[in-house]
Amino acid sequence: MATYAQIARAHLGNLGKVSLGFYPTPFHKLESISSAYDVNLWIKREDFSGSTLFGGNKIRKLEYLLHDAKKQGCDTVFTYGATQSNHVMETATAARRCGMRPVVYLGAIVEPQPNDVRANLLLDTILGAEIHILPSCGRSTKETMEANDHLFQAHIAQLAAQGHKVYNIPIGGSTPIGAAGFAECYIETMEQCESAGLA
Repeated sequence: MATYAQIARAHLGNLGKVSLGFYPTPFHKLESISSAYDVNLWIKREDFSGSTLFGGNKIRKLEYLLHDAKKQGCDTVFTYGATQSNHVMETATAARRCGMRPVVYLGAIVEPQPNDVRANLLLDTILGAEIHILPSCGRSTKETMEANDHLFQAHIAQLAAQGHKVYNIPIGGSTPIGAAGFAECYIETMEQCESAGLA
């Protein structure tokens, strides 16, 4: 008889995904704090999921999102975030690994100086992402992107007219397809609990 985890994995398998991460991620007990507070505290190291330590749960979402993009025949991936967004950098990395061109729109509280590009913005540049910086004008990143949606749609239409197909990933990759990565993480955690004899 199939277990709950096996049934759930079969459903996720119907979605399909690309392989971007290293799974299962480590799952271990925090002995010192468990002893100090008389609890049984375990941690799942999602920071070990990708090729950098900055991906975390974003890698899980991108495995499903990029598979969906490939299935739809997309050659370009759009995404959005702040200038140092981990999600944007990981999306650019994943798009390149999957043979797609990343186009990123970044909300800037302070305009980055061309001679002082660093951290994730530097990685976006090295990855050859097409980078567009948008001033935030005191707004949140989400509000900045909402205010500029007309620019994104015009850009996507322009690329479509040139024969390209764009896969549009919102801030953080937060879509039903992306959320499948979280479901898989839950299943993986339950499997590791079972292996460790935890209820």
